[in-house]
Amino acid sequence: MNATLSARAVNLAPSATNRATQRARQLRNDGADIVTMTVGEPDFATPDHVTDAAHLAMRHGHTRYTDVTGIDTLKQVIAETYRQQHQLDVAMDEIIVSNGAKQVIFNAILALIEPGDEVVIPTPAWVSYSQMVTFACGRPILVPARLDDSFAPDPERLAQAMSPNTKLIILNSPCNPTGGIATTETIDAICALVDRHPNVMLICDDVYEHIRFTRDPPPHPLRDVPELRQRVVAVNSVSKAHAMTGWRIGWGVGARDIVTAMARIQSHSTSNANSIAQHAAVAALTGPQDHLATRADTYRRRRDLALDILAATQSIHSPTPDGAFYLYLATPSVLGARTPSGTVINNDIDLVDYLIDHGVATVPGTAFGWSPAFRISTATDDSTLHTGCERIVQAIEQLNCNDT
Repeated sequence: MNATLSARAVNLAPSATNRATQRARQLRNDGADIVTMTVGEPDFATPDHVTDAAHLAMRHGHTRYTDVTGIDTLKQVIAETYRQQHQLDVAMDEIIVSNGAKQVIFNAILALIEPGDEVVIPTPAWVSYSQMVTFACGRPILVPARLDDSFAPDPERLAQAMSPNTKLIILNSPCNPTGGIATTETIDAICALVDRHPNVMLICDDVYEHIRFTRDPPPHPLRDVPELRQRVVAVNSVSKAHAMTGWRIGWGVGARDIVTAMARIQSHSTSNANSIAQHAAVAALTGPQDHLATRADTYRRRRDLALDILAATQSIHSPTPDGAFYLYLATPSVLGARTPSGTVINNDIDLVDYLIDHGVATVPGTAFGWSPAFRISTATDDSTLHTGCERIVQAIEQLNCNDT
C-alpha cells in the first residue's frame, strides 16, 4: 500500500498497556507461561442486576439510536449522583454520555485545544492523556512528581510549568498508575492555580473514585471549589467500579458550551453510546451498591499481599497507594544492572523486556511519563498475583544491581 499517512496518525503512539497485553497474549498462544499484570480491568463479573437490565432493555426494544448525549434517564441519574455526592445541581445539557471515559476526555481535549496550546499533566499519568493532546495538535507538558512525595502532584512544579500558552491541566485522582489520592491541600492549590489563570481549564478524571481504601470521601473541585464550576470538566464511568469495562459507558459534566462542543464532535465520530449499555448503566448507578465497598476491600487486601511479597527485594520502591488497583514500582538502582546473560538494563523498557522473559508482563514507566519504573495491576486473583510478584522478585534479585 502506497497511501501517504497523515503526520497525526504516524506520530500517535499505540497504547503501551494494550501493546504489553497483546505481547503477553501472543507469547501465551505460543506456549509460554506468562503472568499478565498489565490490564487495568476488574476481574469481577458485572453485577447480575446490571446484565438483567440490559436483557430487559433489549426485550423492550431499546436498541435504536439515542440522542448523541445519551438517554434522559441516564443523564437524570448522573445528575442525581452529583447532587448526592457533590451537592451540585447539574442541568441535562451539562452532561454528555460517551463510549467510555476515554472518549469523554478525547472529546474534551478536542473541544478545548488549539494547535500549539499546552496541557499540563502531572506524572506519572495515564498513558493516553499526552497522546490525545498530541493528536489535537497541542503540546503535553509533563511535570514529574517526586518518589519521596509518594508521586503526589506538586502544585509549585505545576505552576512553574505553566506559560501563556497553557490551556488545560489534567488531574486524575485516584491516579492511574500510582493509586495516589490528591489531598485537600493539593486540590485547593491546583484550583487556586487555575483561578489565577482565567484561560486555563481543569479536567478531573474520577474513574477510580469508588476504588479507594479510605472511607472519607475524596476532595473534588466541583464540591470544594464551586466558583470554578464553569472551568471544570468532570469525567467518570461505570467501567472500573461496576466491572463494566466492555460496556463502554462514561460521562462528562461541564459547562453547557463545552458539553455542546463535545457533543458536536461526538456526533461526527460515533454518535450515541450503545443504547443497551446506557440502560444497563442506569441499573448500575441506581441498583445495589454494596459491591463497591466489598470490592474495594478486596483490592486493598491484594495491594497488601503484593507489597508484602515485593518487600523481599530492596531494588524496587513503591508508595502504598490509597486507591485504584495498581502498584507503581520505581527502580532507580536497577539502571545499569546486568542480567545473568550479561545484557545491560539501560532503561525501564529493557527491564520490562527482561521481566517478560521471566514469565511476567508489566508496563514500563516510560509510558506514564516517569522513569525508571514499571506498573503492575493487582486486579487479579490471589494465586496469579502471588505468582507474578514472586517472579518479579526472583528476576530482580538475579540482576547485578547498584545496591547489591
